[in-house]
Amino acid sequence: MENIFNKRLLSFSFSNFFSFKNEQTIFFTEESKYSSDSGLSSYNIPNQTEKTLPVTVIYGANASGKTNALIALKSFSRLFDRADKKARDFSFYEPFKLDDEKKTEASCGIEFLFGEDCYSYEISFNKNSFLTEELQKKR
Repeated sequence: MENIFNKRLLSFSFSNFFSFKNEQTIFFTEESKYSSDSGLSSYNIPNQTEKTLPVTVIYGANASGKTNALIALKSFSRLFDRADKKARDFSFYEPFKLDDEKKTEASCGIEFLFGEDCYSYEISFNKNSFLTEELQKKR
């Protein structure tokens, strides 16, 4: 039986998306200050001291961008969903609007574990198409 825990999302970063201008990152790794009393089963990342957890929580004040962060993650995954006939439709993308300098390019990236190796995948796109794409093996 294949070990499902050797394919894990470690972080998701995005910028210029809805209410976020600068890069924001959601980490799916355990914070050491919470590790001793979390009561959750954690999973070791091969060759690292970091661990991942089976759940991630996003919390904050009302109107702080929690929903927009989740929309960014869902939109990123939708770009690669072959079952979604509109997967190449970039109409979901709305750049940050509260700045005089109108930047039309967004970027998203993930770090993930696949087997014993960690990878980084980053893309940038605008309302019409992908602009850059890069996959790197890390660590």
